[in-house]
Amino acid sequence: MNKVIETYSRIWPFIRALPLLAALPLAVELTQHVAEIELGLYASGGVLPPEARQVRLAFGVVKILGLLVTIVVALRWFAFQGNARRAFRPTWILAKGIVAYVLFDAVGEILQDGLDRLFQTVYAPSHAGEVATHVASELVWIFLSGLWLPWNVALLVEDRTMTFRRSVRTTLPRIALVFGYLCAGIVPLMALHQALGFLALNRAPAIVWSLNIVDAGVVVLLAIAIGSSFFTVHRWAADRAGAAT
Repeated sequence: MNKVIETYSRIWPFIRALPLLAALPLAVELTQHVAEIELGLYASGGVLPPEARQVRLAFGVVKILGLLVTIVVALRWFAFQGNARRAFRPTWILAKGIVAYVLFDAVGEILQDGLDRLFQTVYAPSHAGEVATHVASELVWIFLSGLWLPWNVALLVEDRTMTFRRSVRTTLPRIALVFGYLCAGIVPLMALHQALGFLALNRAPAIVWSLNIVDAGVVVLLAIAIGSSFFTVHRWAADRAGAAT
């Protein structure tokens, strides 16, 4: 429980120290919501024609890039004890960490897409079913990623002591605990994010805009919470690996 409290306790100090960076996920999320409203996503009950889906996907890519920057800088800011200059400083090992993160994330997207298709054979095609299948596949990926996450975070924060093999050997016996740390730090805000989107469907324009503005704020907290959760798992694994040597 202490580690979960630590995860959330880092969010506000980060926002206070780097408000402009914290505003990045707010801006990209609001931009995507404006596009979704203009495309008629909420008025149509969450169903878009293929052409509109492609437009939404393009805005989604921009959003993902904004979230990635926030997560990485937050990780480094936590690891470097609030040293913003060092958190923003580019290095080769940081670049390797970003490449590894993007590659694993791409594999995760492929896996999640396959799981989505599998789960959709159970649920009838609907926005609620789409959300349910996405959440289920996301949880599967969070569980699996716990194995190599300490190594990937180590690259991002320039910790050369945590190898890939050491990461897997440390986390595998306690993978359920790692999964619990990640879920506790990510799932509540992710669930709120999904719920706000669902509640905005088929509502009056004023309600749609209000819920989407609130949701953009939730995404800010979610991005920082993801970075903080990753850092919690990395530090736990580093302490455990150090105690085992």
